[in-house]
Amino acid sequence: MFNDELMLSILRRQISPTFHMIADIIDTCPDSLWNDSRSGRPFWQQVLHALIGIQFWFREASEAFVPPDLGQGTIPDLDQVPNFTVDKDIVRAYLQTMRSRADAFFDSLNDEALLVNSSIYDKYTNADLILRQIRHIQHHVGYCSCLLRIGGAKPPKWIGYAE
Repeated sequence: MFNDELMLSILRRQISPTFHMIADIIDTCPDSLWNDSRSGRPFWQQVLHALIGIQFWFREASEAFVPPDLGQGTIPDLDQVPNFTVDKDIVRAYLQTMRSRADAFFDSLNDEALLVNSSIYDKYTNADLILRQIRHIQHHVGYCSCLLRIGGAKPPKWIGYAE
């Protein structure tokens, strides 16, 4: 159980259920709600916004951030309503890409590096970035779960480590 990278292992096992839950949100959303904008933005845009945080924060400062274009146009942040829809399969593929990005980010760290300031924003440590992304994705999982309930669909169950 204990290893040289104890905190890194704990953070890794906490982000894993987060990715599972966002995948469940995608799979649970009925087609009739996927592009629903009652909340002000389409459901799918909420999901992508949560994942784009991984693309932005889990990179090196030398890597320019370019908002994703998933075949329909650049995905705007939540301050703009897109004039297109991104289908579930494309969002699932992007989720897998962001899981791989997160794995690579974790693979580049050790417990000592968790306490080093981020190359993206030096007011955060690498541990801060990871915890912020877990919180960010979980916020959107909760928000999307609420949207599913309002739309008459049953949201997925909470997934936690060792539960």
